[in-house]
Amino acid sequence: MKSIFTYLIISALFFSNTFITLDDLQWKKRVLLCFVSPTDDTPFVLDVNDSIEYEMKERDLVYFVIADTITTNSGSVFNEEYAEEIRKVYSLGAKSHCWVLLGKDGGLKLRKEGETPDWHELFATIDIMPTRQKEIRKKQEGDI
Repeated sequence: MKSIFTYLIISALFFSNTFITLDDLQWKKRVLLCFVSPTDDTPFVLDVNDSIEYEMKERDLVYFVIADTITTNSGSVFNEEYAEEIRKVYSLGAKSHCWVLLGKDGGLKLRKEGETPDWHELFATIDIMPTRQKEIRKKQEGDI
């Protein structure tokens, strides 16, 4: 009985993170990819408090901090090989930390290097996107 219980716990831990790709998120979520540079001595800190979490949820935004390990607010993660592939595509030879915002259409909307995300700029960028404008109008119509 003890071995069955141990097996169930190990299985749950092993399968708790589902591997995904950006294609899996397209048209469902906006994505913030943060690439921590192994050569930059400046610590990369993604400051996410309750207010920021609320704003991210409101905008269907998930983040992935890609460093030695991957940190995310999503229930799913990229496998290591895929994370390295997207690092090559989106960090484009960055000499320091880099982050990019991808829209629900999968397109690159914003890219910054050498700084941590400015939440005000990030949310303002999202809020002017046509898809986001439709979401806002739809929500307002539903609240009437």
